[in-house]
Amino acid sequence: MYARDNAKKKAYRTGSSEDWAAYRRKRNEVNLALTQAKINFYQSSISNNINNPRKTWSILNDLMGKKSDNTEISEIVNSSNNTLTDSSEIAAYLNKYFSTIDQNLASKLDQSTVNAKEYLTQSKTTFKFQQVENKKILNLLLKVDTSKASGVSNKIIKFAAPAIYNSLTSIFNKSIEQSEFLDDLKVAKVLPIFKSGERNDANNCRPISVLSCLSRIFERLIYEQ
Repeated sequence: MYARDNAKKKAYRTGSSEDWAAYRRKRNEVNLALTQAKINFYQSSISNNINNPRKTWSILNDLMGKKSDNTEISEIVNSSNNTLTDSSEIAAYLNKYFSTIDQNLASKLDQSTVNAKEYLTQSKTTFKFQQVENKKILNLLLKVDTSKASGVSNKIIKFAAPAIYNSLTSIFNKSIEQSEFLDDLKVAKVLPIFKSGERNDANNCRPISVLSCLSRIFERLIYEQ
């Protein structure tokens, strides 16, 4: 680019056709190099995130110049047909709506036709969750993604890993022993994501629950077993 710019200055100064031809050659070299650099960058980025769909889509959207959709909900129409605009009122209404939606769906089912035995079969094998080792907990704590957080910062959790992993191991193993999932680990940050249709209709919002880092670590331990 430096050589191209100097060639352009010289061409303007001399007006020589040879100097303008030299400038155009340098300009073409720069354009070709930029194009190849972008190709290499996106190929490398996609290859390095082949197992991360969220990051892959982010890269592809950036490549296509597609901006992320605005997910902010500025107003909502409640069941009484009143329009809510206060953020706290919107949050409270959506919280109530999402927490009762399963009951509303269940009430529409014909209970006389529901028979679990049609879908479930008796298993002849047995399974029991095993206690986890503290080294496993430490390893998972040190691998948490510090760019994400819900509740306590993941950076703090990762930094404090050597001091807290033994205590967490005891808590998780007691949970496994008693077959109970701690209430505190059930608390999630629920994000209403707009799907389509009218933005002020709660039916058009999809709830995404973001659990804390410790909840996801415990889930990973149980899932692997």
